[in-house]
Amino acid sequence: MEERRKIKLVDAYRRQTYATNRAILAVNRLAHAQALDERIIASHWARAWMNIARGDRRTGKNKRARGGHGKISF
Repeated sequence: MEERRKIKLVDAYRRQTYATNRAILAVNRLAHAQALDERIIASHWARAWMNIARGDRRTGKNKRARGGHGKISF
């Protein structure tokens, strides 16, 4: 039982850092897009990546992403 709780904690931590890292990537990507002055693309990626960071692989329906790598297409 103790072992399982430890694993759960590690999992939660991993998920948290994963989401944080994706949010950081989102900001970098947004900054890059704006540096190229592509505001439409920038706003798309801002929305999309904030949704991903929140755990939703699609668009803001707040359903948790189930494993794998969340992909977004235009």
